[in-house]
Amino acid sequence: MTAMGSIWSIIGQTRALTQLQRVLGSERLASTWIFHGPMGVGKYRTALAFAKCGLCPAPSLRPNAGEHVLPALPGDFQLIEPCGECPSCRACDAQLHPDLHVINRQLGSVYDRGGKSRRTTLGIDIIRGEMIGDDSPDHRVESKLYKHSQMGRGKWFIIDEADLMQPVAQNALLKALEEPPPRTYIVMCTGSVGDLLSTIRSRSQQVAFEPLPADVIVRRLMEDGFSATDAGLLARLSENSLGRIMSWLPAAPATATGKKSAKPATDGNILRVAHRVAQAMDHLLMGQAGAGDLAQVVNDGAAMMAEVFLSHDPTASKDRSTRDGGMVTFALIEMWLCDRLRSAVGRPVEFTLPSTAGAMDLDRARACMEICSQAAAQLDANVHQPTAVMNACTAMEAVIRGVA
Repeated sequence: MTAMGSIWSIIGQTRALTQLQRVLGSERLASTWIFHGPMGVGKYRTALAFAKCGLCPAPSLRPNAGEHVLPALPGDFQLIEPCGECPSCRACDAQLHPDLHVINRQLGSVYDRGGKSRRTTLGIDIIRGEMIGDDSPDHRVESKLYKHSQMGRGKWFIIDEADLMQPVAQNALLKALEEPPPRTYIVMCTGSVGDLLSTIRSRSQQVAFEPLPADVIVRRLMEDGFSATDAGLLARLSENSLGRIMSWLPAAPATATGKKSAKPATDGNILRVAHRVAQAMDHLLMGQAGAGDLAQVVNDGAAMMAEVFLSHDPTASKDRSTRDGGMVTFALIEMWLCDRLRSAVGRPVEFTLPSTAGAMDLDRARACMEICSQAAAQLDANVHQPTAVMNACTAMEAVIRGVA
């Protein structure tokens, strides 16, 4: 679970925060919410902060002035924050609050009786086990949704990546949404609201989250110690998704006090892989390397990114993490090719992958980009990874050499 800071630690989402502050001030909370918007822009962290506000018995109030201001609200509007000191707030910060339940795809391994879960969906077993319960005679599970609040401020359920709920899981949840228990709140975070049933959407209060501006991402990363060039490249690689950037950097090591260090790790992250990919493609384009050399770089990049992903979730599948790493590496090659196209038409971007190669023929660049896209799809579909990588690199070499 992501650490819960102040609701004001959510950057670039003034419209969403304004909507939530109005609701908190009215004390008329809807029972079901959908936070929707691009990946990695603060939906989940806002949901945690929102729940923390709702669970705090003595939230603090302050005028809408000073460092953090919501322009759409008057200056004398009383902004609400959790106090941060009460037992409820401390329990939230320690991720031990008995009335706050987080549901995510990582729970798939807990509820997978066959031991084959890839944790890519939210199945009915997760929704039953963590929310609605199960009355089947052979696998009876008590409903957490209908239990009484243990600390007296209601119960909160946060479903991360809610669009990953399988249809049967969504239908099971829908029955609970039709008659929710008193003082029970459900927040679904999703990057694809259209993948939720229309009947779920119609019963939910929706909060839209916006893409983060590139300058916000760059400023935040520079505050964490990245150079302006690296921060700009990360913003571009991630399509301005701070959450995606964090998933591409090794989890920060814990300090002696047990807290996470703010210092970014520089080894084994997306930037290092990007530099190696760019150099390998330069060499391939200039005839200084072959398909086997590029395949080695792709496989090394996949392994490096797998280590990063596993640093965030050590219980994740190493095979799945390596496949995800390979997909990221092929995406980097596509971006390098895109830079060559932009160079050819005289429209380069500010932050490009480092390269000594010049422009590239339009048709060949597009053909190579299609090869990368197909290779990534094969990795996602569990095709034998070394074979898929080698075939893709061989095909790209043939296109570049003009023999395909």
